[in-house]
Amino acid sequence: IPALQSMSRSHSSHLARMHALWTLEGMGKLTAGDVENHLEDANPNLRASALRAAGSLLQQGESTLEPKVLKFLLRF
Repeated sequence: IPALQSMSRSHSSHLARMHALWTLEGMGKLTAGDVENHLEDANPNLRASALRAAGSLLQQGESTLEPKVLKFLLRF
């Protein structure tokens, strides 16, 4: 899990970061911090993936993400 979290945050390939994000989500190990990090990513596809992944955490009751997701959406 720590290796995937590290990869999702700092790998040079946006594709590797995205795969790590979804692997963490699929394993039930995705955290709000992981999502928050990706909402600010330079790659738009990774930002969109983070927004979609946030949905699974919000459904599980992760309420700390709500204001961050709304702030992200209001930028557009």
